Amino acid sequence: SSIRRNLQRFYLEELTNIALDPNSAWLPGPVRTLARHHVGRLHDRLKAFLGDHAASLDAYTRSHLEECRTLLAKTLEATFQLGGQSGGTFLFF
Repeated sequence: SSIRRNLQRFYLEELTNIALDPNSAWLPGPVRTLARHHVGRLHDRLKAFLGDHAASLDAYTRSHLEECRTLLAKTLEATFQLGGQSGGTFLFF
C-alpha cells in the first residue's frame, strides 16, 4: 500500500540522517554506528530479495524497492565534510 511505502521511505530517510548527518553530533556515537549497521543489513536484504523475486513483483513495488536499495547504497558510500571550514572529509567504511 502507499501508506506502507511512505512509512518505509520515511524510516530510511531518518536512518540515513542519523547515520550521516554531521549535525547529529548530539547523538551518542553508538547510535550512529547502529544506524549504519542497519543501513548495511537492509541494503543486503533488499539486494537479495530483489535478486530472487524482482520478476514476480509489480512495477510499482519493484521500483519502490529499487529506489530504497539505491538510497541505502548511496548512504553506505557517502562522504561528507566535517569541521565546517576546515575542508576535511570523513569517509565511512
